[in-house]
Order: sequence, then structure tokens, then C-alpha cells
Amino acid sequence: MKFSFRFASVLKVRRYQKRKEKQKLGMLLNQKRMIEQQIRDLKKKCQHAFEQPQKQSALANRQYYAQKHSQHERLTQLKKQHRVLGNKVEEQRGKLTEAVKKMRMMEKLKKREKRAFVERVEHMDQLQQNEIAIQRYNSDY
Repeated sequence: MKFSFRFASVLKVRRYQKRKEKQKLGMLLNQKRMIEQQIRDLKKKCQHAFEQPQKQSALANRQYYAQKHSQHERLTQLKKQHRVLGNKVEEQRGKLTEAVKKMRMMEKLKKREKRAFVERVEHMDQLQQNEIAIQRYNSDY
């Protein structure tokens, strides 16, 4: 007799869902890391611009402040994207947790069914052994 799990296809789907949710989370975390790197780079760039001397013409000062303003806007935009991605990451972690729970539930069910199957087979073997022993005992007397 061979064990076959009656919900094998469901377990396979649950594992696939878990893998997909894990991949989505990985992509979101990579995007978040990239934005964090962009924020660090922009902050360094802004800090470096502050250290440069300010003795320039009015046109150069205007360009300098326009550039500084655009960098500040870009930094604000990146921080906003970072917050949004942080929320998406938390949401995706929740989805991944849910997928893992569903998969574990099916794996536990499989484990229980397999244990019951093994017990049933062992019980049937024991009954056959008992029957053989009874027949041998009766044939001797």
C-alpha cells in the first residue's frame, strides 16, 4: 500500500503561493534599499554643496539655490516613496505570513494523515500476523 495525500494539489498550490509572496517581498525590499541608497547619495551631494564657497555672482547664486531647491524636492519625493514602500513591505509581510500559515496547515494535515495511514497499515499487518499465528496454533492441535 502506498500513501497518497488527498490534498496534495492544494498543498502544491500553497507552496507556490508562498514562493510568489516571498518573491514579491524580495522585490519590494530591493526597491526600498535602492531608494535608501538614493537618499543617502542625495544627502551627501547636498552636504557637499553646502561646503562650497558662496562668493559667486547673482546669476550663479540663483542657479545654486534653484539646484538646492530641486535637490530638496527630490529628497522629499524620495522620502515619500520610501514611506509608501515601507507600508507596502509591511502589507506584503502580512500576506507572506498568511501564505506560510496556510501552507503549514496543509503540511500538518499531511503529516497527520500519513501517521494515521502508517498506524492503519501496522494494525493490518498485526492482524495478519495474529491470523497466521492462530492458524498455525490450530493446525498443531
